[in-house]
Amino acid sequence: MRKRLIFALALVLSLAVMASPAAAARVAVLLSAKVPEYEEALKGFKEAAPHEIVSVFDMDGDLDRGRKHLAEIEAKVKPDLIFAVGIWALQVVASRPSPIPVVYAMVLNPPSVIGAQIKNVTGASMNVPVEQSMRLFKQLGPQVKRIGVIFNPAKTGYLVKRAQVVAREDGLELVTREISSAKEVIGALEAIQDGIDALWIVPDETTLSQAVVQQMLLFSYRRRLPLLGLSDRHAQMGALFSLSFASGEDIGRQAGELAQTILTGRAAADVPYTSARKLFLSVNLKTAQKLGLEIPQAILGRATNVIQ
Repeated sequence: MRKRLIFALALVLSLAVMASPAAAARVAVLLSAKVPEYEEALKGFKEAAPHEIVSVFDMDGDLDRGRKHLAEIEAKVKPDLIFAVGIWALQVVASRPSPIPVVYAMVLNPPSVIGAQIKNVTGASMNVPVEQSMRLFKQLGPQVKRIGVIFNPAKTGYLVKRAQVVAREDGLELVTREISSAKEVIGALEAIQDGIDALWIVPDETTLSQAVVQQMLLFSYRRRLPLLGLSDRHAQMGALFSLSFASGEDIGRQAGELAQTILTGRAAADVPYTSARKLFLSVNLKTAQKLGLEIPQAILGRATNVIQ
């Protein structure tokens, strides 16, 4: 009887030792707003690992409200980790760095929000890996060598630098033009028009208004240049193709995996942020016909949506 009791106690103790610290980790959620995309990300986060969601704070798009929520999280909830969903939630965290590790999701260009001074934040961005964008241009054929990019260095300078490295490795060249406002786009297009074979819209808010995108589309038609957009809507508007993230739920799942890594002992500063791994590729065959281009099967075979 005593042997059985000792064995049972030993089993309980061994299971306690084997249990992951992350299994009992307490997570507070700071939600930018209650919108379907963010709620999908939260769903994916919950599915990724056995985190205990102890509270969900809805900012409702209000930064001041978000700061009050963050103060309450730190003072009263005291979780092991904060999950910040959406750019407003990340902006709140960046405005007053928290001693609690933070993982974010559903954010474009997080380095432009966080800056280099904040060390305990990482997450899953909505950005498409630049390798995938360069791959599309290369697959168009040997006639595409020089890719035009108009960008605001304060917003996407980090991304363009990375893309330049990848482009060189693929035998391509980025022809860049820096701007600080949307008013400079037309002049920038005119400055590079004779030196490019294609045009790439990067996820830069300076160039993402409908009016600016339409300017780029008109430029693409006039110069007979393929244009890569960053949403299915851009392809519907007339871009030759577009590449975007395909699943908010999977981005949330990526964030959950990062959280698991941190909660099992690795510092957030040592965990690189991720880009979208599930992508949505749209190809507009009507535009291809207007431009006199034949889309290679290597691209059509990957397409999620083909516009005919």
